[in-house]
Amino acid sequence: INPLLHRLSLQSFLNRQDVVFFEWVGENLVLASQLPHRAKIIARLHSWELFHHAKRVNWQAVDRLVLVSQAKQRQFNERFPGNEEKIMALPAGKSLDHFSPKPHSFSGKIAMLGHIIDVKRVYEMVLTLAELHKRGFIFTLHLGGEPKEGYNNQRYYASVLSLVEKLGLRKHVFFDGYVDSAQWLPEMDIFISNSYWEGQQNALIEAMAAGCYSLSHVWDGAEEILPEENLFTTETSLVEKILSYAALSEGEKEERQNQMRAIAIEKYGLQDFIDRYHALIESVIR
Repeated sequence: INPLLHRLSLQSFLNRQDVVFFEWVGENLVLASQLPHRAKIIARLHSWELFHHAKRVNWQAVDRLVLVSQAKQRQFNERFPGNEEKIMALPAGKSLDHFSPKPHSFSGKIAMLGHIIDVKRVYEMVLTLAELHKRGFIFTLHLGGEPKEGYNNQRYYASVLSLVEKLGLRKHVFFDGYVDSAQWLPEMDIFISNSYWEGQQNALIEAMAAGCYSLSHVWDGAEEILPEENLFTTETSLVEKILSYAALSEGEKEERQNQMRAIAIEKYGLQDFIDRYHALIESVIR
């Protein structure tokens, strides 16, 4: 894109609007915040932008900033103090109508969904699977997603493949590639979020809505999604929580699955968030 034409086009667009919502704190918001304009600007910050584009934004030109969690709100305030009055924590609602539990007997399928990259800590989950096998519990690990381009990402993926081979787990770790999550997740028993950093992890919310018993490492914000008893810190605590769930009766497992779905629907159902965003937009144009 020609930078000058892009600048003129964006400024013209801003001057024809009353309110402009920027879904990401990216290059367009950086530029818009530096241009004279009449529009009110609302932006949403998800996660990675906090350490990337956010430092280049003129926050005085932004009227409202939405953070996807209270954790992200705290982190933003720490890095960019003085904007407290214009920011709010408001998760992104999701349409969960296509995600529903599928009755099936427990078979020890553990799922992770997302790019196979270091932040997801798939490598460590393979080690956890090996520990479960060492204790005599033969679970399987199902990975929905592909590696990303880039030297470090490809190196990480190669390391995961190598570890699976070295531990003799090739028949127990399934690289399913890109999947239809609404069809794939209900086939799983347990969903693990093993990340060390997330914004609002949609895969976790979808898994809960699909009836997967869900566990998460204590990345900042996970406590806003799951109950405390579903959070873990170390591999040992994760193994204990997996085995504790596996030991439940089928009826008790179903109760836990229904609890997961109820939490997802209550916290992230779409209609409530549509109403809240309407109220947000109206508040900036009054």
